[in-house]
Amino acid sequence: MAVADERRRAPRRRTRLTVAVAWDEPPELVRGTFKDLSDVGGRILLDEDVSLPDTFDAIQLTAGMLHECRVVWRAEPLVGVAFNRSVPLKGTKEPRLMKRAQLWIRLLNR
Repeated sequence: MAVADERRRAPRRRTRLTVAVAWDEPPELVRGTFKDLSDVGGRILLDEDVSLPDTFDAIQLTAGMLHECRVVWRAEPLVGVAFNRSVPLKGTKEPRLMKRAQLWIRLLNR
């Protein structure tokens, strides 16, 4: 087993999931792709050259899942993140998440 694998708390899966990365309010937004994903984090390939903050929300567009992310490494245009929590946006009653749910719906309808 490789040293990098030994540090992982959960196995990762290769993916190609479209994601919207959002921070601030009103939201700053950039699109990207989850290249790898696990229950505790992932690797995002950003579509644009942006300077991301250390924490942000990543919204999986097809699943409507929001991941509250913390950056653990950067190698632009790739960024490795750990999830503080992951929650479905559909039916949320939490005010902050309701704003992200509205953003998710707008992005789906584009």
